[in-house]
Amino acid sequence: MELMDYYNENGWIKFSFDPKLDHWLKSIAKPTFNAIHDKENQNEWLRCQGTWFAGVRALPNDIHGSVKGGVKLDFASSRWALNMLGVKQIVWDPAQISVCYPGYPKPEINESKSSFYYRLKKDAAHVDGLHPVGKNRIRMLREQHAFILGIPVTTFSRKASPLVVWEGSHKIMKYYFKKEFCKIDPQDWKDYDFTKVYHNARNEIFDTCKRVEIHATPGESYIVHRMALHGVAPWDGRARSSKEGRVIVYFRPDMDLEPSSWLTRP
Repeated sequence: MELMDYYNENGWIKFSFDPKLDHWLKSIAKPTFNAIHDKENQNEWLRCQGTWFAGVRALPNDIHGSVKGGVKLDFASSRWALNMLGVKQIVWDPAQISVCYPGYPKPEINESKSSFYYRLKKDAAHVDGLHPVGKNRIRMLREQHAFILGIPVTTFSRKASPLVVWEGSHKIMKYYFKKEFCKIDPQDWKDYDFTKVYHNARNEIFDTCKRVEIHATPGESYIVHRMALHGVAPWDGRARSSKEGRVIVYFRPDMDLEPSSWLTRP
């Protein structure tokens, strides 16, 4: 099956070892670990009783994906993603540094039983950009990402809190989004309450889509569709990792096109 066909069918694709990516990875390794151990970042992003460092936008990379004038982010998987979208270049967002440690997840302080159960049993499954807003956690499309690019930084075993994707979920989500958003001006999407439709789509996905765990090693990478339902699996008691834990950096560049492109592009 061709790469694009696989991606269209399953909503994700993995790329094998790439020397250019490995070179880039070596250039950002020290800044990555510095960001993880930074006290301010620890106070803001260390959660689940110390078993998860969320690290949203914690990597200090520039728009080219490089840190402090280092190696630019330009390798097979990133080029494939840009070609897929039909764009020549993209502004790289500051990457998330996602770290899981043995014991993940433990309950957050003041986390409800239902919320922790969802994290534990459903991998905290979600669609990026669809934010829970306000005390009632109304779902609104506050970010329009182009795709998700995942790059492992450390070596870890397959059961060390891998990324989880529900294969084909992007097609179901896109169907529900199109059905709902076709009635609304794209400029107003960010303020539309999508909660009920999102929950209906999510339940259908849980019932019909295959849950897969994605494992990769440093030098490899993967692209996940922006509408794919995905999450993080609990750390298996037998899993192993380097002393730094399971470290993955995620780029989620925004769609720098007209708002409707988020719905119509591959």
